[in-house]
Amino acid sequence: MDFLNQLNILKRLDQLIRLKSTGTPEELAKRMSVSRASIYRHLDTLKGLGAPIEYCKTRGTFFYSEEFLLKF
Repeated sequence: MDFLNQLNILKRLDQLIRLKSTGTPEELAKRMSVSRASIYRHLDTLKGLGAPIEYCKTRGTFFYSEEFLLKF
């Protein structure tokens, strides 16, 4: 995967997390046209950048547990 493609995926993922509209990991993978494993790799990348990502089973979405600004 090239750098620009990964950057675009991270930006899109950040946007969906902010909106609290990711859906389940399976739904998110389908929406972003990647595998479920790729979703978790991208989430790990964001977490490595300091993103406080959590998952709410009740709402079925990933969210930021505190304020986070994705900077590149």
